[in-house]
Amino acid sequence: MNVVFRFQVDSAVDLQQVVDRCPDHMTGADLYALCSDAMTAAIKRKISLIDEGLDSEESPVLVTVEDFSSALDNFKPSVSEEELLRYRNIQQKLTAK
Repeated sequence: MNVVFRFQVDSAVDLQQVVDRCPDHMTGADLYALCSDAMTAAIKRKISLIDEGLDSEESPVLVTVEDFSSALDNFKPSVSEEELLRYRNIQQKLTAK
């Protein structure tokens, strides 16, 4: 699944490094939310640069490493460690039968 297909990611971004910084119990929806938050950060940065006369509306909005870092700093997984453990216990009980 390519969750960044709608975003234009800066070539300096190593998506594997972004994934490596993510919690292990992240869901697909969490990953999409993270990418959306990074895109929001990129849009806010772009608007600020346009307001300062340093960029134009014609150039693309690029999601940078800093945008992903900002999104990761504010990220809260939808599934807690405790919930994940509970789900794993249920899975083990169901597969043991």
